[in-house]
Amino acid sequence: MGEPLEEKAAQEASGRRFLKDFRETLATLVRASSFAGAAATAGGVLAAQATLRRNGPVVRLFDRAEAFPREAASRVASTTLSLPRHLFLVKEIGLPGTDHAEIESMLGFEMAGLFPVATDQLTWGWYPVEITAEGYTRARVIAIETSVLEEHIEQAGLAGETRVSAEVSTVSLANYLLAARGSWPEEPIAAAAVWDRNIDFAVVGPAGLEFDRGTAWEARPPEDGEVAAEVAASLSIFEENLHRKRISRLYLFSPSERSGLADRISAETGLPVEKLEAPSFLESEEPIECSRAIAAGAALGSLLREGLKISLVPPEHLSRQKSTEHTQALLLTGLLVLLLVGLCWGALVTRTHRLMRLVARQEARAAEISPEANQIDAKRQRLAAIKRQLAGRNRVLEIILELYRVTPSDISLTSLELDENGLLTLKGHAQELYRASEYAQILETSRVLGRSAQVVPQASQRTEHDKTFIVFTIIRDLSEKR
Repeated sequence: MGEPLEEKAAQEASGRRFLKDFRETLATLVRASSFAGAAATAGGVLAAQATLRRNGPVVRLFDRAEAFPREAASRVASTTLSLPRHLFLVKEIGLPGTDHAEIESMLGFEMAGLFPVATDQLTWGWYPVEITAEGYTRARVIAIETSVLEEHIEQAGLAGETRVSAEVSTVSLANYLLAARGSWPEEPIAAAAVWDRNIDFAVVGPAGLEFDRGTAWEARPPEDGEVAAEVAASLSIFEENLHRKRISRLYLFSPSERSGLADRISAETGLPVEKLEAPSFLESEEPIECSRAIAAGAALGSLLREGLKISLVPPEHLSRQKSTEHTQALLLTGLLVLLLVGLCWGALVTRTHRLMRLVARQEARAAEISPEANQIDAKRQRLAAIKRQLAGRNRVLEIILELYRVTPSDISLTSLELDENGLLTLKGHAQELYRASEYAQILETSRVLGRSAQVVPQASQRTEHDKTFIVFTIIRDLSEKR
């Protein structure tokens, strides 16, 4: 009873060491990158560029005079446009299951009943809020009218960019708070971001973004008293109607000319209100106001391992038709490969049975006909060689079938090599660094694919035809020595 537990603990420890080495290798690879992400807010088009270095992220802010330089955007992996919360439609829905692909498929059918806008006129995405013990997923669906999104992309000067996406300003704000504090807070904290004509309100807790709300003023900018009343109303909705949790602190991001706004909100809500100091990773000597915090948060979103990652990509930039054709081609190729492997496997099994029967007959005949021990031993050695050859072929097919089973659809394997020492070398492509890391963790769970070799994994970032992807090499030890 103790041995399996010890073996399982050793395997888990080995997996953790591999992932640690893998992350350190990836961090070293991206250390020299000039840009790893970029963002722009619709309010004034303030831009931020984030770089991931060995000792953490570095964010550079562009002021309004520089706007958002197109030549800078062309050097980054992607561009995220953070838009005010009130432009988005948000719904939460509970669905059975925990598999990401299955949940997304079910949401595709549920979309028609979630929002009062036709699904083909929306750009939408989602992220899990909670996974229950009963195996249900509470998903948060975020949608925006595609025409509104395209209009803001054009206003920001990003029309024609193929790597542009949008996210909710409250998600950007939550990612900024995560990066500035170093971790998600243990108790819920609130943040209010005051724009020229709208207010964003968010509650960030241990699970991430627990609640958000956006309000717009069409005719005029809101007075300080109206802002304070709106923040108090948002707090009341969160505490009394939704979660019954008490907020202990509120961070305010507002224009510098609203010097008395913090005191007004504190008097209205009874909470201490403060402005978060600029963290060391942010290259800015000016106060962190709304647009600066949100631009930095949007740029950091793709770099934070524990951050909220939800990007809304317009259909024009997603090239859905090409994506569908590519998916259909992949499915057809996969079916053909599966059919070919099945036919080969069946033929090999049949041939193996025949050869095994032949081996049995030959052994019996050799024992009856040839009394000489050396002749019997020679025949047995030849038969053993045949068995080893057959076992080797079976093993290769077993490895191919296992890789076909466990490899996700967004991971592309370009080559595999199995040497005489039992070392399996896998090379392939991934869209994101964390997906390559997750794939390595998936391989750890496979009995067929052995264990991690004592070799530091390799990964590099490559750009071809305006597409950026990760090239990785993973080595597995399939030898019988443990």
